[in-house]
Amino acid sequence: TDPEHEIVAVMVSEADGATIIGTGLGEATTIGGGAVEFFSEPDEVNVIAGFSSRGPAPYTGIIKPDITAPGVNIYSSVLGDKFAFFQGTSMSAPHITGSVALLLAANSNWGPADVKSALVNTARRDTINPLGGYELLAFGGGIVWLPDALNTPATLSPSNASFGIWEGNKYVRDQIEITISNDTCRATSVTQSDGPVTGIVSVSQTGNVVTVTLDAGKAGTTPSGDYAGDIEFDCGGETTLLAPWFVRIDREAKP
Repeated sequence: TDPEHEIVAVMVSEADGATIIGTGLGEATTIGGGAVEFFSEPDEVNVIAGFSSRGPAPYTGIIKPDITAPGVNIYSSVLGDKFAFFQGTSMSAPHITGSVALLLAANSNWGPADVKSALVNTARRDTINPLGGYELLAFGGGIVWLPDALNTPATLSPSNASFGIWEGNKYVRDQIEITISNDTCRATSVTQSDGPVTGIVSVSQTGNVVTVTLDAGKAGTTPSGDYAGDIEFDCGGETTLLAPWFVRIDREAKP
C-alpha cells in the first residue's frame, strides 16, 4: 500500500547475536569479522520446498504432483483471533481450492477435467527445484497462475500425457489421445526437458483430438531413465498451453 516503506534487516548467527546483546548497547554500530555481504533472490522467484513430495505416483508412474501452489511461510489464522506462519499441504491446498471456486464462478458449465486443465496447462514455470533432479516431478504443470487460468483459450482432457512405468527390454510404444475444447488450437511442438535420449514422443492432430505417441523401442534404443517434457498448444493468442508428458523406463526390472 502507499506509501511503501523498506524495512532493513540483518541476519546474524546465534553466537554473534548473543555477543551483540551482551555489550549492553542499544544498537550495534559496527560489525567485526570482515566485509558485510548482501544476499538477494531475483524478484518473484518460486522455490519448491525441500520437504515437498516428488513424483511420479507409486506403482502407476503417472505424473504427480499435477500442480503446485504457495505453501511455505503462509500467514494464516489460529485460535484466539491471532495469526501465525505455517507451511505444508494444508497451506497450498486452500490456494487451489479458492482458485477452483473462482474458475467455477466464471464457468458454471465446467466439469472437473476443465477445471484441472485450466489450472495445470496455464501454470507458471518460473520455479526452482533446490534438490535438483527432474523439474516435472517436483512441480507438475507449474505454480498456479489464476489470471491465465481464468482466461484460458481452451481446456484439455486429459491435462497431461502420463505413459507410466515400462520395465524390462520389451518394446516401449503407447498412444494417448488429448481432446481440446477449442478446435482452433493446434499442437505445435513437443519439447523434452529430461531423459538420456531425445525424440521418443511425437504428436498428430485430427480436428480437436491430438494423438500423443510414445515410440522408444527396446534397450538398444532407449536406456533406463525418466523422460519428460511438454506438448505445446497454440490457440492464436498470447497464452501457450503446456501439457506435460512423462515416462519412466527401467530396463533392469523384470516386467
